[in-house]
Amino acid sequence: AQSGEVDGGGGASEKSPPGATTPAQSEEAPEQCGFSNREGELLTKTAKEIHQGDVLLSHLSNCRVRLFGSPSTLHLKHIDSCEILCGPVSTSVFVDHCKNSTLAFPCQQLRTHNTTDTQVYLHVTCRAIIEDCQGVSLAPFSWSYPTIDADYDVSGLDRDRNNWSQVDDFNWLAFRT
Repeated sequence: AQSGEVDGGGGASEKSPPGATTPAQSEEAPEQCGFSNREGELLTKTAKEIHQGDVLLSHLSNCRVRLFGSPSTLHLKHIDSCEILCGPVSTSVFVDHCKNSTLAFPCQQLRTHNTTDTQVYLHVTCRAIIEDCQGVSLAPFSWSYPTIDADYDVSGLDRDRNNWSQVDDFNWLAFRT
């Protein structure tokens, strides 16, 4: 069904009133935005576009990404040779199958899987978790832009609490037990 139309399952669509939510919208699933299947581009999202939504970046190669504002979550999947800078993420950042990249973001929690040769500039209020990773280095988050203070306020992150150097390596922890 097209936007503004409701499909009752019998194949017939009827117009919903302006401003009405469809059943899919009323399930309170967060809005999702992002970029997929891009190569060699500069990609930008504004604070208004990502405000407290879920951001998905997938299958990007040789891209520079700038995400201004405060998303609720950030998902990075199949990222190769990219530079990704993001404003404060209210909850979690999930990184999977990332290689040869530079990432920078503040967040509550970081989960990183299957990632190689990647630099992460991090502000994390919990602990960062890595698993099945090689050549991942971490340093304190330092990217700034004019509205970052307001974006920190929206995110609810504590700027005075940064555990960027406290990383749990699940492979190493499992090996020790």
